[in-house]
Amino acid sequence: MMDEIKLTTKEKLAIKKLKELEDIWPDTLWLLSSERRLHAMRCGPHGEHVVTSRGDGFDSDYVVDTIYIDNDGGGR
Repeated sequence: MMDEIKLTTKEKLAIKKLKELEDIWPDTLWLLSSERRLHAMRCGPHGEHVVTSRGDGFDSDYVVDTIYIDNDGGGR
């Protein structure tokens, strides 16, 4: 982390809220970063991340909601 970066009050609050979410996040959901969106995904029946039958992507039937917070999964 870069200690020299000064954060605004709003930025500090946003990070605090994400940390609070970390404490209550259920094991039945996971987050997928795709196309600069965060998708809240339901886990499969055995707690797994569900992918398509071909194994080449996520199963969109398991998307429960989409969160529009700018992000990058590092795949570009």
